[in-house]
Amino acid sequence: PALRMRRSGATLLGCCVAFITLMPHTVDSEYSGKVVNVDRENLDATLSTGVWLLHVSEGNNPKCAQVQTVIESLADIYRDKLGVASLDTDADQVSAGRFFIYKFPTIILINEGAVYYHP
Repeated sequence: PALRMRRSGATLLGCCVAFITLMPHTVDSEYSGKVVNVDRENLDATLSTGVWLLHVSEGNNPKCAQVQTVIESLADIYRDKLGVASLDTDADQVSAGRFFIYKFPTIILINEGAVYYHP
């Protein structure tokens, strides 16, 4: 199924931490504890089930590089509860366009294919 977009009025990262901590989720062992690189080939198949944190970045943006280290830590800390994925807009502008991204870095929470992001 295609991903569905929803806007969240609260601070996304705070909501993510509360959601991850309070809800009983499990992550496929194939993705547990690592950042999965997604692109137009595997985006829907990978992110359509479970709870995912998607980091959308630009290749040479220094702020994106800083956030990437935090994203990698989150993948390790929440290895059993959260899937963590990364989308590089330099490599795949089509997939980034689906999310209407205009600032970098952007972090998106995806729960069972529903996309939550802060405008």
